[in-house]
Amino acid sequence: MKKLMLTAVLTAAALTGFADTESHTAAAEKLISIIAPAEVYVENFNTIFATQAAQFKRMGIGQEDIDKILAASDTFASKVGADPELTARMVQIYQDAYTEEELIELLAFYETPIGRKMIKMMPRLTQQEAIINQEIALKYQPEFQMQVQAILSGTPASKTEPGTAE
Repeated sequence: MKKLMLTAVLTAAALTGFADTESHTAAAEKLISIIAPAEVYVENFNTIFATQAAQFKRMGIGQEDIDKILAASDTFASKVGADPELTARMVQIYQDAYTEEELIELLAFYETPIGRKMIKMMPRLTQQEAIINQEIALKYQPEFQMQVQAILSGTPASKTEPGTAE
C-alpha cells in the first residue's frame, strides 16, 4: 500500500511539474513571438550593420558594392531570423532567465502601447548606444593600448591610473 501511495504522489508531482514546464514554455514562446519575430531580427541586424556599411564607405568602397553587401546582409539576416533553432534557443534562454510569472508580467508590458513602442525603438536605440559607446571608448583606447603594451613587454606602466586622463 505504501508503494502504491508513493507511486501516486510521485506521478502527481511529475505531472504537475510537467504542466508547469509546459505553461512556462508557452509563456516564453509567446514573449519571443512578440519581441523577436524574424522581421525584428532582420531590422536589428540591418540597423547594427548600417554602422559597418558606413565604415565601408570611409574605406573607399563604392556605393554599388555597398548596396550589394547590404542586400547580401539582408538575405543573411532573413535566413538567420527565420531559422526555427533561433526561436527555440531564445525561448530556452528566456525560460531559464524568468519565472513563468515574470514572463506573464513582461507579456503584459509588451502588449501595451509603450511596450510595442519599445520593441519598435530598440534597434535604433541599440545603434545609437553602440555609436556612443564606441566614441567614448576611443577616448580611452590609446591609454589602454599603452597599458597592454607595457604589460606584454614587461615594462612599467605609465604613472596614470586606469580610466584617468593625463
